[in-house]
Amino acid sequence: MIKCLLTIPLFAVSLHLMNFLFFRIIPLLLIFNTLLVSCNKEYNKVVKSPDVDYKLEMADKYYDKKDFSKCIPLYEEILIYFKGKKNVERAYFRYADAHYQIKEYQLAAFYFKSFTNSYPKSELAEKASFMVAQCYVAESPVYSLDPTNTNQAVAQIQNFTNKYPNSPEIDSANKVMDLLRIKLMKKDYESAYLYYKIRNYNAASVSFKSLLDEYPDFYDIEKVHFYIIKSEKSYADNSYTAKKQERYEATIKDISIFEKNYPESKYKKEIDNIKNKTLTDLNIIKNGKENNRKKKR
Repeated sequence: MIKCLLTIPLFAVSLHLMNFLFFRIIPLLLIFNTLLVSCNKEYNKVVKSPDVDYKLEMADKYYDKKDFSKCIPLYEEILIYFKGKKNVERAYFRYADAHYQIKEYQLAAFYFKSFTNSYPKSELAEKASFMVAQCYVAESPVYSLDPTNTNQAVAQIQNFTNKYPNSPEIDSANKVMDLLRIKLMKKDYESAYLYYKIRNYNAASVSFKSLLDEYPDFYDIEKVHFYIIKSEKSYADNSYTAKKQERYEATIKDISIFEKNYPESKYKKEIDNIKNKTLTDLNIIKNGKENNRKKKR
């Protein structure tokens, strides 16, 4: 009796589920499949058509519908057919942009750049030049990775702003440039800091100074100056005896500049500590030299 009671509801649920699938889901799948077949037939008809003007019309239609996988092969065929015969600027631009829209940024950059070379006087040349830069921006990775694409993006944006200083895209280009520069700043800072962490203090000092030369608008200049001093002190500590004095003196010189520029620095306590130790080390060296002179007398 208990088994029967358990079996009946399960059977009823299964029957209800089968009815739902048969009368609701399956018809929808059939309709979807019919539409899919119909769309494929239409596209195959366009692909096989010898009428290139018709293909261009349909390519534009697919592009407007954002069906980029269908418009790209059509534009490709059209551009080959009309090469040297007809003005196809719009089709060429859309062909490049379709690649951009499906995130094929390297191809898009190549075609946008080719467009600017082929149609330098086109109304779309300015936009194409901007899009070249945008392609490299899209390929720019996080700051901790290889900055090659970021550097290329900076170069392309600079090229765009130089060529079209009155473009309506200038504000947008400048904002992107600022973001890219921050990436490069972070990359250079992390590279310099890595030298410091692995105790290559001379390379750290040189790298931190190069960072400030390259980016005088760095977002935390005080911190960089602080690490320059720390690197210089450690470099002097690990130098040959003959080189210690001049390197300690260079450290003291940079400390004096730091104290003048940042009198209320958050690093003041550490800077004071480094200064006292450096002065002590300098006095030891100078006293040692003085004693040696006296002995020689």
